[in-house]
Amino acid sequence: MRLNPDAFILSGWVDSTDQEPAALAHNLGQDPSYASVKAVKNKAIYTLPAKHVLCLSQYMVEASYDLARAVYGQEL
Repeated sequence: MRLNPDAFILSGWVDSTDQEPAALAHNLGQDPSYASVKAVKNKAIYTLPAKHVLCLSQYMVEASYDLARAVYGQEL
């Protein structure tokens, strides 16, 4: 992987493959092709509620709080 992100942020959306977000995060963490990525090494794979990150609405404010809680582990 050319980029080496500190974290992966996933949407809580269940797509047409019916793969639950938790399973997707788990599979990403177990994929050997991502083994050297900081986010995977540090287990920094976070799932945020889909309604907070996939639509332009009042929920975008909640998305910023979700992101801070996921990445920094604290309330704002």
